[in-house]
Amino acid sequence: MSQTSPAGSAPHPDDPAPPATEATEATEAIPDCSNCGQPLAAAGEGARYCPSCGQRVTEGRLTLRQLARALEEHLLPGGRGFLHTVLALLRSPGGVVREYTGGRRRAYVNPLSYLFVTAATSLVLFNLIGGFDTDQMRAQLAANAEATQPGISAAQIERSVEVQVKMFQHATTLSLLLGIPLTLFLRLTFWRTLNTAESLVFSLYLLGQVFVLDLATYLLFLLTEDVTWHTATTQIIYLVTAIWFGATFQRPRWLGALKALAAFLLAFLVFAVAVTTALSLYLRA
Repeated sequence: MSQTSPAGSAPHPDDPAPPATEATEATEAIPDCSNCGQPLAAAGEGARYCPSCGQRVTEGRLTLRQLARALEEHLLPGGRGFLHTVLALLRSPGGVVREYTGGRRRAYVNPLSYLFVTAATSLVLFNLIGGFDTDQMRAQLAANAEATQPGISAAQIERSVEVQVKMFQHATTLSLLLGIPLTLFLRLTFWRTLNTAESLVFSLYLLGQVFVLDLATYLLFLLTEDVTWHTATTQIIYLVTAIWFGATFQRPRWLGALKALAAFLLAFLVFAVAVTTALSLYLRA
């Protein structure tokens, strides 16, 4: 017959195991991560992602849906895929920025990757439709300059047209560079909410979403073949996107929208002056 260990002493080998509590059973029921092997108990029951490596928690056998998700994750950088990020940025872009900067990064495409993928897609599509007819563009821009600036000399018109043509030809690269002043002014307007890195996330997602929405303007250009309409539509997209990002990022919405709009307008003004000056000096050389 086994003897019970006295209180305070080490348990006897023959002592019966203590009854399992509900908490113990629940912890033992939670498996380890299939990717890194770390226990998932720390994340709690019902956790969808491993807190150590970000691997999605899966139960049961592999399904076609899981296979499609895995393929998407490998073809496009990001946890839940590119399309999920696009739709989330359409619904609540400010919410995406808050969640990503708050640590929920596995759920969305990395902002830098998102910007590069959307910019590359925009550039490829632009080349597929044949780009802008440079001669037609020069004629349109010259006519606009003569109509809006009476008394301007032919040399000034030619210089202005060449600057604008160069900007159109390198619009994608210039849009990427716009992220630098935009990040700085977002840091300034949201100084209590965002640090520099978080302002960069805001800026990258905003510019990436502009590239997505700007794809529709290519259809408008194919129908009208008017550079002026294309430019005006793109500028409206920039403004509306900045306002929507700000309105969904901070409450009250009007204040968030005002801050984001101010940051964008200041960044665009500084950037436009810098680029125009640089191109003018380049063309004069």
